[in-house]
Amino acid sequence: MLGFNQTRDTNSSAISYQLNRGSNISNFSVRNDSITGYGPQTTGAASYGYFLTKDWRTNINYGTGFRAPTFNDLYYPGYGNTAVLPEKSKNTEAGVHYEKAGSDAHLVAFSNSISNLIQTTKINCPLGTGSSGCASNVSSAKITGASLSGSQALFNFIIKASFTQQNPVNQGTDTTLVKQAKRYGNVAVEYIHSNLTTGVEGTASGRRYDYLGSNTGMGGYALYNLYANYSFEKDWSLFARWNNIFNKDYQLSYGYNTPGSNVFAGIRYSMK
Repeated sequence: MLGFNQTRDTNSSAISYQLNRGSNISNFSVRNDSITGYGPQTTGAASYGYFLTKDWRTNINYGTGFRAPTFNDLYYPGYGNTAVLPEKSKNTEAGVHYEKAGSDAHLVAFSNSISNLIQTTKINCPLGTGSSGCASNVSSAKITGASLSGSQALFNFIIKASFTQQNPVNQGTDTTLVKQAKRYGNVAVEYIHSNLTTGVEGTASGRRYDYLGSNTGMGGYALYNLYANYSFEKDWSLFARWNNIFNKDYQLSYGYNTPGSNVFAGIRYSMK
């Protein structure tokens, strides 16, 4: 049996700086992670925002990221691949934001470039793996798109919605990245009265593919949930959720079942 590392140590240090001056806001941060087997890795982020008016703000952000493979990616029986490389990413975002008491709206464009993206494949898997896929790297991936979101308070109601349109591309094969929908969104309506909060929410996603391409097409879906929360004493509340109320059949990974309609309730204690 091949040997493998059973422990991993991560020693981290970070520094950040925030500036608020007039209509200008900015943040800068640098982080260093020293990870067993991967050495020191430095990432950072910088952002700048400008208030056009009291309620309107623009921003631009840039950041880098690093993600080491998990032990499952490396060693899980029949799936792990010790040749998997860590992910590195460069992320850029720019947006326009409206924020006022009782309402907000956000339009954000983004571009994420990822090298050695970790995902599942059935191509070039190590001996003894791959019957259900193995961990592998996409040498170059890019996700670009835009999202629109907002909320509005109206009497005792709060209406929330968001929608994202994106183009997730495996640049090596010029194909769509697996398990990535090109569009998805959600909407929710919440009612608040005294100590009672109730709501209905819906989530929708477009078609996605798994690691066998068009042979593993996973259709789009829409799910609807109901929830309620009642605070009956300080720090104590009753809560209940009914998920997937129409018992929709859908898949997040090809061939793996997801929960049907389900209900749960409980008592929550939250120390404040």
